[in-house]
Amino acid sequence: KQHGSTNPNRRTENRQIRQPLNTRWPQTPWQVPTPATHYPNGYIRSGTVVGIVEATGKAGPYDPGASNGTEDAAGILFADCRVIRSNGTTATHVGSGVLVHGFVDAAKLPFPIDAAGAADLVQIRFENLVSGS
Repeated sequence: KQHGSTNPNRRTENRQIRQPLNTRWPQTPWQVPTPATHYPNGYIRSGTVVGIVEATGKAGPYDPGASNGTEDAAGILFADCRVIRSNGTTATHVGSGVLVHGFVDAAKLPFPIDAAGAADLVQIRFENLVSGS
């Protein structure tokens, strides 16, 4: 008796087909930012708004006053991202998922987002966005 499907495109117990959910953001490489501000506990907190550094193509913390690409918000860090390795060294580049559509309570973000940054993220609906911030 044959168990399972003979169709090679169907998921089985022993094999899973994995494809990125979003081909633009399957995993965002991160250019590690300022230690004291962005990762004082050894990790970058989920909810950090990011922009893409034009010179490197890597994400960095959103900064409306910058002129390197991070002045345009590109997404929100989906999960905490460890920067300090178990041996105590600092990673120069790390990877993490980025939220590009959904609902976000702006009051719970670890760093505030201004109206221009929220406007950049057109597929994210912000609740409790403080006007003028």
